[in-house]
Amino acid sequence: MKLSIKQYIDETVRREAKIGYDKELKVWYGTLDHKVGLLCSQRKTKAEVKKELTEILEEFIILSLKEGKKDKHSEIYKIQGAYR
Repeated sequence: MKLSIKQYIDETVRREAKIGYDKELKVWYGTLDHKVGLLCSQRKTKAEVKKELTEILEEFIILSLKEGKKDKHSEIYKIQGAYR
């Protein structure tokens, strides 16, 4: 079964992101420790945090594909291979 990049990103954020509420600052925050790096977001709502983490991960993947990294052990290479 082939996943779309959007499905992969949505599932990754849903499963792996840690999202919480900071009572002192009165904001929602989220982190996603992914193979492309540590992604962080801080917004007024939980939905905005998820949306920003999704956008950041999408940008990292797109940039990686544009750069043409061919490390066969990288997560990005595996994702790219699913669309051939």
